Amino acid sequence: MHRCVKIQTNDNKIMSKIFLVILLTTLANAQDRWALVGNPLVAVRPCNDTDDVFINYEPGKPPEEENEYSLNIEKSFPVYSRISLRFDSPASVKLFDKSFARVSTGKGDVIEIRFFKSHNGISLQVQGPRITLLLCHI
Repeated sequence: MHRCVKIQTNDNKIMSKIFLVILLTTLANAQDRWALVGNPLVAVRPCNDTDDVFINYEPGKPPEEENEYSLNIEKSFPVYSRISLRFDSPASVKLFDKSFARVSTGKGDVIEIRFFKSHNGISLQVQGPRITLLLCHI
């Protein structure tokens, strides 16, 4: 035979207060073991006329990784869409997700991204110069 115990509403309030006190005490004691993992992330929306484009940059990286940042475009891209990027000095561009688009070089110093599936948004890893001037035409 099972015996059921009915817990009163006041008991739940007391238990939740006890749990909160234990949690706060544990957090206060663990504070000396906490540390930041990684550098802070800086995010910039470089276009005045749209919030669809933003750049993430992590300052404080070693010199060989210092010129690396993420370029994100939050738009809906139908199949066969094309993005053309131009930088003022040599740059390397990689897709974070290669399941819907490919990167290639175009005429001159243009880097092209071609979509073979429709997709919402795109994230690119750019290694090269920091963007000093970004012309936003989406």
